[in-house]
Amino acid sequence: MAGSDLISLPKDALDDVAVRVGASLRGEHNGTGLRVGAACALFNGGITLRLLNGALAALAEAGTDRRDITVAWAPGAFELPLVARAFANAGKVDAVLCFGAVIRGDTGHYDFVAGECASGIQRASR
Repeated sequence: MAGSDLISLPKDALDDVAVRVGASLRGEHNGTGLRVGAACALFNGGITLRLLNGALAALAEAGTDRRDITVAWAPGAFELPLVARAFANAGKVDAVLCFGAVIRGDTGHYDFVAGECASGIQRASR
């Protein structure tokens, strides 16, 4: 087992790295110039709209210009990976946010939709 001196980050490590690279982001940072694509599901829209509104507020607070944010609406959570992949392949955004809500019911539908949605978004991120 490794001792804490081997697994703990040295006190000045982040500052040491920061002087050797172009940008080192940590903690709060300025969102100025950040281009964001947001994929939002229409199904369960009362939930997804609140999630989107929270993200838009956070982006505004970080300094991201509203003109640098594009929202694309998907029919439901299952389609979010397609929208995420389209954003990523277009190369016009720096980050893609996905907002969907799958509510567990009495059938296995939830497991299938939620699992495929999460797996698809993960694949799109690669």
